[in-house]
Amino acid sequence: MKKFIASLLFLLPWMTSWGQEVNVVVDRMQFENRMGREPATAADKYSGIEGTPFLSKEFVKGSLITNDSIMYKDIPLRYNIFSDEMEFLLIDDPVPREISNPRNFRYFNVGNRTFIYTAYRSNRSPRQGYMEIITDGKCQLLLKRRTDYADPEGARGFTPAKPARFVEKMDTYYLRFDKKVPEEVRFRRRGILPLFGDMQDEIADFVNETGLSYRSREDLIDIVRYYNQLAGQEETGNLQ
Repeated sequence: MKKFIASLLFLLPWMTSWGQEVNVVVDRMQFENRMGREPATAADKYSGIEGTPFLSKEFVKGSLITNDSIMYKDIPLRYNIFSDEMEFLLIDDPVPREISNPRNFRYFNVGNRTFIYTAYRSNRSPRQGYMEIITDGKCQLLLKRRTDYADPEGARGFTPAKPARFVEKMDTYYLRFDKKVPEEVRFRRRGILPLFGDMQDEIADFVNETGLSYRSREDLIDIVRYYNQLAGQEETGNLQ
């Protein structure tokens, strides 16, 4: 009984229902089974490397929403872009851990950002990873970040030596319709319009009438929002 009460107290600040009523009592072991117990990459592995692999070095309080609509609140989270892993801290354990079962969760709210874990294609190769929701609705505009590791370089002529470093790569954007596999966006007219299928004529008219550009991220946000209005499903905002 004492063990049960301790487990329940451990979870009370974190657990609530979301979307629909869920009357479930979850003990600590079940919680960790959902999250996974894999330790994150040790921080000292990154020492001596210029730059950072993280979206934010500091853990930020966030929330996790499971596939069966349970929300865990006030979980310290941070996103490792380089390893494409979401890390978390347990209340009584300072060692960062990776969420090794991301498919168990529908949304990952990190501060004011919302992520999903999804299958996608990059250069025609199937992959899986975290993407940030920029605009939500029937069509989601998603952002995929990427950071690469560069080896140290010696001095060459007038070019000074460079240390080992993390290098931010160009962001990639995807459109995801009806929760299907996201499709990569090419920022040009013929790279965007066909993605909207039967509604591409309406989208083209909207772009022409408003003077929007197919090459602008901000204009693409407006295009996606307009599509969602036509589809009757406007943006829902941060899912917390």
